[in-house]
Amino acid sequence: MAWSNHSPSSTIWVNLLIELKNIPRISYHYHQFEIQTLAQIGSTAWDEFVNHAECSLPTQASAWESLLQKTYGYSCYFLTAQLDGMVQAVLPLYRVKSIITGNSLQSMSGAICAASPEAAQALLTAADDLARELNADYLLLRDSRQLWDKCTLDVLQVHKGVRLHLPADTDTAWEHLHKRLRKDFRYGENKGTIATLVCCSEIDDFYEFYLRFTHEMGTPLFSKQFFTDVTKSFSEKFSIALGYNEERSVAGVFCMLLQKTVYGIWGGALHEYNPMMPTHHVYWAIIEDAINRGFEWFDIGRSPFPSTQFDFKARWCNEDYPVYQLFRIYHGKTPPNLNLNQAVQEKGGISLVSRLWPKMPLRMARSIGPILRQHMPFG
Repeated sequence: MAWSNHSPSSTIWVNLLIELKNIPRISYHYHQFEIQTLAQIGSTAWDEFVNHAECSLPTQASAWESLLQKTYGYSCYFLTAQLDGMVQAVLPLYRVKSIITGNSLQSMSGAICAASPEAAQALLTAADDLARELNADYLLLRDSRQLWDKCTLDVLQVHKGVRLHLPADTDTAWEHLHKRLRKDFRYGENKGTIATLVCCSEIDDFYEFYLRFTHEMGTPLFSKQFFTDVTKSFSEKFSIALGYNEERSVAGVFCMLLQKTVYGIWGGALHEYNPMMPTHHVYWAIIEDAINRGFEWFDIGRSPFPSTQFDFKARWCNEDYPVYQLFRIYHGKTPPNLNLNQAVQEKGGISLVSRLWPKMPLRMARSIGPILRQHMPFG
């Protein structure tokens, strides 16, 4: 694969400038496809494709590039495959250089969004070539929902996702609800009251709840500034569902909106309130709001499979889908999250951080969490 208008020696200098100044990469070709960066084609063309492609996800939007650069200082390589000047596929990549997790080239969740297997293959090849040029320890295309034709990367499948096709009205949705869930609602009402709210304004309440939740779950959390920047970048494409007990936020889900689907991105419930079934109330609030706003799908997201978490989410939904981790190891180092996935899958294992993190004072977790997230921004 040759770079356009450059000899090998000049290409080395161009790549050096890219690393030092984050200059957009020069375009090259894979068969009939031209590979270019987001900086070269512009966010309008990128998002026009993502906003209309059948397989697109909110995590493939162009706004993530500036978010990753601003929050973590990552070098980003948001690649597109074009045919006759039209975008046919996108792949948002970023580089993590970490003493903890190694030198890696990773994708946003969902990895490639492509209109054809051929366009996807062009970006798979481009990502592999780029990882080798950057001397990466490994390439990781996260949470892909497709196994593309002729993909030569290694594959790990330990997750499944679930989604609900929404009926036209909330009465029908309630009637179709799994009988176990309706029973849980009645049980929870006897244990306490959960009030729900779906909005775009209670950002502080959600973050403070989510900080407590991730702390007790043993997971470092990103900074509040990062979360605030996400809400600003997607100002009309997100919603927050919260569950309150006596004015305290005890459960919540941060959702992103794309086309006709509501996607659950971050969420959970504080363990001490589980008898009140706050997650049930929050999910139902999302479903009601989505139906009233004309959405057709509620995508709850991925879970380890098999697991009790997956079983719970599956009761809400009528469709599941596979989730793949596509990766290639170049220097004998396995991506840490793949090690963890394998441990959970094979032994029910849990990482040292997950065991120690809940024992840390919350104020310390608030400060240290964003620092650790620089090494593994999306877990």
